[in-house]
Amino acid sequence: LRQYLVVTGTYIKDSVEFEDEITDYTLTGTLTEGTSTITVTYGEETATFTVTVTAQSDIPSIYQKV
Repeated sequence: LRQYLVVTGTYIKDSVEFEDEITDYTLTGTLTEGTSTITVTYGEETATFTVTVTAQSDIPSIYQKV
């Protein structure tokens, strides 16, 4: 799941807002077909969100590696 998720954090330093990618977060939840709930925790901050997972469709043969 982590390979498909990019977590960013926003902070302010000297009145300038910065956004950085965060890599040392905790991820909980399980992706299953339908609606899944995922929680991301970084330090004392937590964000919970829902995602919709659909079944993988077949890749047209013109895109398949030969």
